[in-house]
Amino acid sequence: MPNTFYPKRSLLISASKPHPENTQYKVSIGEEDWDGALHTVIKIQLVYNGKIAGRKAPSYPYNSDDAERVAEAIAQIKKEYNEAPNVQYIPDIPMTEVPVGYYIALLRLVPPGCITRWEDIEASIKVRLDLERITPAFATWPYQDGEGNEIPYWRVVGPYGYLFSRSDKYTLEHQERLLIAEGLPIEPCGAGNKSRRVREYKKHLFDFRNAPDNIFDNIAEYKRPGVIHGKTK
Repeated sequence: MPNTFYPKRSLLISASKPHPENTQYKVSIGEEDWDGALHTVIKIQLVYNGKIAGRKAPSYPYNSDDAERVAEAIAQIKKEYNEAPNVQYIPDIPMTEVPVGYYIALLRLVPPGCITRWEDIEASIKVRLDLERITPAFATWPYQDGEGNEIPYWRVVGPYGYLFSRSDKYTLEHQERLLIAEGLPIEPCGAGNKSRRVREYKKHLFDFRNAPDNIFDNIAEYKRPGVIHGKTK
């Protein structure tokens, strides 16, 4: 089926439970073909494990802040588009699957009192492996590392510092308690102040540029640069 939508700007937003793990909303602005004429539109798509879910329309869990975060993403890409509307459409670059161990190795570097976002972790992986588009390889995300230490998923926030539930084990309330205990300032936000976010979150983001150069050396799935899980870059 030929493409009918040509995105110019896009943002990926993590989706809350009960969506499956690794679900995202793709918020895009671009040109869409309506009966032979191109119109500028905003489109929201569901993404599962890096793949767009065709004709499936996105739904936002009622007790989550997903709708608010998607609304913020829409406002951001509209602002960016209005400032530079003549970005040319570039066809999608093939996605490379990366073992979840790479993500966890970087997440484990984030100390108490700091936070990160999946976007920041992916940016570091792409630079270190010289890749342009990546997605976690389909696998179970462990609660503990190989040494029995709990993996600090609670230090991962949404693109704008929002807290969010990942599972029955990692609820928004659980994340809030742990971050407050580590000294992070949390404030209510969103409709009816039902959501939570880290105040001035950018001040607390961990900088992965100082991560050790050999951070991925001891990950079993790693073969050699350009080959991930047997898939050539």
